[in-house]
Amino acid sequence: MVRILRTDAVAATGAGVLVLVWVLLLVAVALGRVPGEATEFLSFAGGDPWPLLLTAAGTLGGGLVCGRRVVRIRRVFARGVVVRGQVEATHFHRGRGRITVAYWLDGQRHSSWAPVRGTREVRRLAAGDEVDLVVLPDDPGQAFIRDLYCYDRRD
Repeated sequence: MVRILRTDAVAATGAGVLVLVWVLLLVAVALGRVPGEATEFLSFAGGDPWPLLLTAAGTLGGGLVCGRRVVRIRRVFARGVVVRGQVEATHFHRGRGRITVAYWLDGQRHSSWAPVRGTREVRRLAAGDEVDLVVLPDDPGQAFIRDLYCYDRRD
């Protein structure tokens, strides 16, 4: 899962939102913007409810985004097949990027792209590079570069 969070921009954004809202809640508590006693905490009496509401919304939203993406990627790696493909294009801007790959599956050419973080190993890829991809045979529209997302198929 660590490799997914390190590589995938969507999963990393969801995880980042989770961390951010909890840090902001701790700052709000330190500044006295959140009630301190349990009864006040639950009733919002004596304090500002917005830090708690934003933390709840951010936790739910970030958790859903991150969790859904991690589950999707792990499902593809658990049930998918490995095919050989080629990097068609890479684009990076401010630490994030997009990698487009092309591959053949069951006699048909497919193309897929993935939002990635600009890690060193991701930036090493260039148009024309041959890569191993993991694809679901019944849903070939999404492929993941095997070496970026896991050490082996069990990771």
